[in-house]
Amino acid sequence: MYRRLFVFLIPWFFVHQSFANCTGSGSIKTCYDTQTGNSYTVSEFGNSTYVTGTNLRTGHTWSQTSNHIGNTTYTNGLDADGRPWNSTTTHIGNTVYQNGVDSDGNSFSNTKIIQQPTDNEQDFDSDDDSFSSFDDDDD
Repeated sequence: MYRRLFVFLIPWFFVHQSFANCTGSGSIKTCYDTQTGNSYTVSEFGNSTYVTGTNLRTGHTWSQTSNHIGNTTYTNGLDADGRPWNSTTTHIGNTVYQNGVDSDGNSFSNTKIIQQPTDNEQDFDSDDDSFSSFDDDDD
């Protein structure tokens, strides 16, 4: 039994790396999360981002590829059991729409309203796609 975390959009990694130590610069980074045992490489080329990961404690591997076109990001991946999943995320105004199919073959759909910053807050980053889905089944 183990918990699989599918992070659908890569920019989330760079904003929420509180336990990961990363090395590298520019378009290629390698990270290790001491809390989870996950080691992953993030490569960005143009509008595409590739992630490959391994859990050094369990030996499980996973991968995902994201392509950003206009206001939409298309992500496809393989979970730790080699099962495919996909998601499409679209920004329209201050609303983010996400839909896809998880690694169990279940369709999902989410909508998130993003609060616009006030004059005293930092600039709004419209690329912060922080949707995630947890799969806690016992296999």
